[in-house]
Parts: sequence; structure tokens; C-alpha cells
Amino acid sequence: MGRFHFSTSCSALRRMKWYKSPYRSKWQENFNEKQAMETLKKLLVEENPKTNLFSALISIFHSYGCNPIPAAYSFVINYMSKKSLFSQLPVLLDHFEYSDKFEPPERIFVDLIRKFGEADMLKEAYDLFFRMPKFRCTPSVLSLDVLLSTLCKKKEGLVLVHEVLNRTPEMNIRLETSSFHILIKALCQIEKVNSSIEILNLMQDHGYLPDAEVYSIIFFSLCRHASSNEVKEFMDEMVKAGFSPNEFQYCSLINLFVKDGRVMDAVEILNRMKLEGIKPDVYCYTSVLDGLISMGDFQKGDFLFDEMLVMGIVPDVFTYSVYINGLCKQGNFEGGIKMLACMEELGCKPNVVTYNTLMAGYCKAGNLHKAKDLLKQMCLKGVEGNLHTHRILIDGFISKGEFSEGYVLFRQSVDKGYVPQASSIDSMICGLCEMSLYSEAFEVLEMIISRFVVPNARTWESLLGKILNDSSYLESEIF
Repeated sequence: MGRFHFSTSCSALRRMKWYKSPYRSKWQENFNEKQAMETLKKLLVEENPKTNLFSALISIFHSYGCNPIPAAYSFVINYMSKKSLFSQLPVLLDHFEYSDKFEPPERIFVDLIRKFGEADMLKEAYDLFFRMPKFRCTPSVLSLDVLLSTLCKKKEGLVLVHEVLNRTPEMNIRLETSSFHILIKALCQIEKVNSSIEILNLMQDHGYLPDAEVYSIIFFSLCRHASSNEVKEFMDEMVKAGFSPNEFQYCSLINLFVKDGRVMDAVEILNRMKLEGIKPDVYCYTSVLDGLISMGDFQKGDFLFDEMLVMGIVPDVFTYSVYINGLCKQGNFEGGIKMLACMEELGCKPNVVTYNTLMAGYCKAGNLHKAKDLLKQMCLKGVEGNLHTHRILIDGFISKGEFSEGYVLFRQSVDKGYVPQASSIDSMICGLCEMSLYSEAFEVLEMIISRFVVPNARTWESLLGKILNDSSYLESEIF
């Protein structure tokens, strides 16, 4: 009985000698692949530029008795792209396509398309996307969106976008909301706003509902490149689609209306905001106030300024500057000076724009010395004048025929690094010549030429004409 049992056991053991457990085999395979990956990583850490990465990949895995795994391909491809070793990629991709039979994850190609884009290899990114099925990988909207984003970042890539969209149906990929977003944003960036609106309509034809972000992108692009009327029409379409404009969109439309001279339309939008429960900010009020004062409607301007205060909106320095401009236009310079003092009391320090506004008002009214006194007051307050400050004063004195004073201001301006406008220089040189102040006129000419400002033809004609007609000057210079 025992002998029979021993014989049976031996027979069983002989059979087990040739039997391989599938669990043990799989474990060994995983272990070998892991060891190969570690060896590969150690090799790449050495960063030997002469290493042929494709050969290294194949030989390392074969030395462990296994084939490269998707993670290995992904690792090497990422390494090549990071180190800009794009010349080694074709051989690796060809082997990947023809020699290995596993189905690689889409992530490998998505990452490589991005890397191609970063390296400005747009055609390579395009070709890789359409080659993906040959790698036994089915592209999805994920890889499509990455390709579109890559191509849309460059003008030369936009040429390929049209081809991508034409070929996409062949790959059974349906454009998603994300794809339309990418296209609309790209078109707006290159100022093709009308085309972005066409894509918006196409998006709806495909059964997708645009969201607030899409409308916002197109809206602000229209604000930069379209008329106020076109922006208003688009806003109405946006409202019909169920999206209420926000504070920033209303403010942008108000600015456009004021810029186009449609101030009352801007007032209407301001009132619409309040009816919808959106509190206009100081920028909205300042823009409308500026429009009202520009058109000379000072009564409505006063009402709007008071309304701001009632609503608890604190005017900023630009609001005060606009209001002071209105006072100056009405000849109320005393009110303008009082407003300066009021600003300081309320903790809103007047800036150079505020002083320039009041100074320009004085100059237009012919009160040049008040304007000059204001410049001194401004400096005492620690507010530095700018180019516009000096141009206001120089033009003011020249316009009143006070060329000597204008000449002094001109020298001060040039010493500070500011150069007046060509028209001011021309008028000053002509005026100095009228007063027979030729030395000063030549000094002005020399100063502007030394600063690479070329006088216009009228300046030369005026200067030479006056000198040639002044015999006493010619005699003094010759004799």
C-alpha cells in the first residue's frame, strides 16, 4: 500500500517539473519589467548625450527577457521631448508602430503633442494626431482639444486648424463644448470676432448650449474691435440666451457709448444696471460724467455727481479731475480750486492729471499767470509735472504771444527731458523771429535737433525767411 503511494507521488512530481504556474510566470514577468525600468531610469540620469535612447530601451528590456512596456515608451518619449532630442523620436515611433502589439494609452500621444507645440513643431503635432490609429490607439476629443490648443497658439498653426476640422469626422470624433471654446477663444485672440460668432452659432447647431464664459470672451473681444452698436446687439442676444450681463460688461459698454459720443445711451445703460440691482462702480459713473461734461450738459453732470455721493460711491482722483474739468468749462475756477482743497480733506490726493486739468482751464481762459502759480503749488505739494504739464503751459504762453516766457518754459522742459510738440516748436521759433530774438530761435532749433527731433519744413521756411528779410541781423552777422 505504501509502495503504491510512493510510486504515485513520484509520478506526480515528474509531471510538476514541466508545469509552470501562470501566477509565478506573471510575477516573474512583472519583476523583470520593473527591474528593466529601474535600469533605464538610472541610465537616463547619467544624461550621456551620445546615448541612443531607442537602442538603450530595446536592449535593456531584452536583457531582462521582456519587451518594452507602455510606461517605458512614455518615459523615454517624455525624456526626449524635455531634452529636445526630437531627432531620435522617428525611429522610436516607427518601432512603436510596427513592432509592438499592445494598445498604448492616449496620454502618451497627448503629452507628445503638447511637447511638439512647445517646440513650435506644429506640423509634427498635426501628423502625430492623425497617425495615432496606426499605434493601435483611438484618439478622443481629449487629444483633439490638445491639438487644437497647440495649433491655435500660433498664427502658422491656425492654417492647419481648418484641415483638422475637415478630417476629424474620418476619425469618428465629435466636437465637444471644450473644442468650441478653444476655437472661439483663438479666433477672438487674432481679432476674427465675426468668425467666432459664426462658431458660436455652429456650436448651437450641433446641439451644444454656449455658457456664460463663451459669451463673455466674444463680448470683450467685440468691445476691443467693434462699434458700440454691434456690442449692444450682441449683449441683447446674450440676454435672449439667458445670460445677464455683469458689472464689467455693462461698464465696458458704457465706455464704448461715451467714446462714440452716445452719452445718453450710456446714461440709459447706467439706469438699467440700477434697475437690475447691479450697483455701478466709480468707473461707470466717472465715464458717464466725463461724457456729460464733454457734451456740455453740466446740469446732468452735477446731478450724477450728487447721485454718486448719495449711493455711497466714493469718487476717486479721476472722478474729481473730470468734475473739475466741468467747472473750468463753466469758468468756475474758484470752484475748481475749492474742489482741490476738498479732495485733500477727504484723503484723495490730487495727482498730475487733476492739476493739468485745472491748469489747461486757466490757459484757455487766458489766465496764464494763475496757471504758472498752480505749477508752483503743485511742486510744493510734491506732485511732479509731466510732458503734458509743460506742453499745456508752453502752448498757453505761445498762443497769447508771450514768446519770451514760452522760451523760458521751453528750456525748463527740455532740461527735464521733455520735448514740446512740433506745432508748438514751430510757433515758438516763428514768434521769437517776429520779436527779432534770433539767438533764442537758433538755440531752440539746436536743442531739438540734439534730441533727434527733426523740425518740419514750415519751421525752416519761417526761420530763414525772417532772417533774410531782416537786413540789420544779416549786417551784424556778416560785419
